[in-house]
Amino acid sequence: NNGLSIPRALRAGTSVAAELLMRDDIGILAVGKAADIIAMPGDPFDDITVTERVEFVMKGGIITKDFR
Repeated sequence: NNGLSIPRALRAGTSVAAELLMRDDIGILAVGKAADIIAMPGDPFDDITVTERVEFVMKGGIITKDFR
């Protein structure tokens, strides 16, 4: 129970970090934002083991690794 919750840690590494860097083009998934994502076959909030099964990696809106 020490440290950040999963949702708070996710925000710290995304939207909060973008705000601190004064970057409005990153930080959330939305139209017009730079899309750097890692896709998994489930919700890591419900089952952390899905992080071991990455389906694809997207950088700048382009899939750079595809494991499907």
